[in-house]
Amino acid sequence: MDLSLYIVHLRYNDLGQLERHHPAHAEWCDRHSAGGTFLLIGPTTNYDSGALLARAGSRAELVAILEEDPFFRAGLVDYEIVEFKPRRGRLRRSPDNPLYLTAEQLAEALAVPTPFVSAAPTAG
Repeated sequence: MDLSLYIVHLRYNDLGQLERHHPAHAEWCDRHSAGGTFLLIGPTTNYDSGALLARAGSRAELVAILEEDPFFRAGLVDYEIVEFKPRRGRLRRSPDNPLYLTAEQLAEALAVPTPFVSAAPTAG
């Protein structure tokens, strides 16, 4: 199964209530990190929101996981989800990394048309 990658921005709605729900939220984060869905997760540097990098089979699958978050269930967070298709970068070059692309997979990924490239004006 080809897993998509997502960047998720967690916007906190009530900072005063986060501490009360944090232990359950941390357990949820750890469970989905150990299961391979969450690759990176944590607060922003000013602690007024959070971010995560996730892998999932579909957006609907990810949304179902996000809706299990104790912060979400308590109404303390909203999510902005962005799906992306990484084609380059160090993680794509390290065979021991789950985001690694073989030479064949990389060639296939780079051959996929990019909408903003095909829409670019041509010189002439």
